[in-house]
Amino acid sequence: MKNILLDTNDLGVTAENMNYILSSLLVAALAAIVFLSILTFKIRRRRLHQEMRLKAIREMRLLFLKHIGQYLRIPLKTILQSCNTLREQKPANALSEDESHALLQDIYKSSHLIGIHLNELQELWNFDGNIPAVSTIEVNLAELIMSYRREILREVNRGVIVKIHCDMPLNSKATLDSPIFHLLMMQLLRICAIRTQKGSIAINYSWEREGLRFKIEDTGGVVPEEYDKILSGQQVSDWNTMTSELQRICLKLRICKDLINAVHGNFTVSATEEYKGMVIDFWIPCYVRFS
Repeated sequence: MKNILLDTNDLGVTAENMNYILSSLLVAALAAIVFLSILTFKIRRRRLHQEMRLKAIREMRLLFLKHIGQYLRIPLKTILQSCNTLREQKPANALSEDESHALLQDIYKSSHLIGIHLNELQELWNFDGNIPAVSTIEVNLAELIMSYRREILREVNRGVIVKIHCDMPLNSKATLDSPIFHLLMMQLLRICAIRTQKGSIAINYSWEREGLRFKIEDTGGVVPEEYDKILSGQQVSDWNTMTSELQRICLKLRICKDLINAVHGNFTVSATEEYKGMVIDFWIPCYVRFS
């Protein structure tokens, strides 16, 4: 039998070409490994970011529920105390007409306040009847703020003007959790609507430090010192003597500050330069696409 000797030269493959092919395959394999590693890292980082956002959003919703529950106890306690006083009065020490009227006023005021708090709680459930699911979506920022303007215009006093000023392109897109952002903005706008009997409410927003800066100004007069107390976490000793309007505003401010703190933003309230109103200034981290 004839021995057949196979020479690489017969196949047109030299040792130099073989080394080149092997080197190319090795480089391609390394490139594939690097690509897959980078892709895996990005997927894990995106998943971790989403999990962190989910956690922050859940915490924000729990904060809202926590504050509503906390402030419901105060009017409930007043109602119970007033009812007990009326029930326990005897002919010998019957209350005067003025005293009875004052107790009935306390009951009415507290019942009205409970109704307001329950309405605000209902607002959190008005998305499909449940606490809204996470819905972080990209929205046209100008259209979104305009929709809030239309909504608050139905609640402000007749003649109050609601203005919008923006230092960003009108087609700017922001990635937001829209139910929570809606809750935050409408709470702040309602604060201004409660305060402002005449004049205007101005919404100013701009891109700043990888986030959004909002300044909401009203012409509702002086800024009570109770605002600073409630925002700084101080105990408000005269809570029961405050008007229901002031209680509502303080509650809303506290909730909004905690919501913004939960996403590592910042929140301040101050008087306007002319002392004719209030400025709500807040910043939140946010991805914005200019296109």
